[in-house]
Amino acid sequence: MGELIYDVFDELDVAIKDYNIKLKLDKDGVFDDRFVVGVWEEDENGIRTKIERFKKMTYKAAVIGCGRIGCGFDDDYERRNITYTHAGAYAKTDLIDFVAIADVEQYKIDRYSKKYNVRGYTDYKELLDIESPDIVSVSTRPDTHCEIIEACVAAGVRAIYCEKPIDNSL
Repeated sequence: MGELIYDVFDELDVAIKDYNIKLKLDKDGVFDDRFVVGVWEEDENGIRTKIERFKKMTYKAAVIGCGRIGCGFDDDYERRNITYTHAGAYAKTDLIDFVAIADVEQYKIDRYSKKYNVRGYTDYKELLDIESPDIVSVSTRPDTHCEIIEACVAAGVRAIYCEKPIDNSL
């Protein structure tokens, strides 16, 4: 890996192998790998040619359990201006691609998959297998948390948010 060379105040170039990768810094001047904006080749005269453009990296998210904290609180008319649920937060976050929900009750799947324009599953293991989410919120009954978390870990989920308690007993 090459050395870091500051190009302008809010960008830096990283020389990796034969490529210079332009990386965007966040507002505090900290490198954030979700903001790779392009890849350049540099010829012997130092002239750069753009060879590839990247999009912002997004994370695929899913909610397992579509009860009140998973999806339902956002249906409350009096709370409509504030997001209270995992699904609502994922749906409103720019770097999140909210892809799926799972619940054992079909009417919740029908209601919330339509509301959030996501795929719905009655089997969370099928969701994990098909969707391969990066982030999963577990908002089911406490006695199911441990089993679902273990399945998420086995499926390679990178971030798991579990409502408390993690299990009824440890």
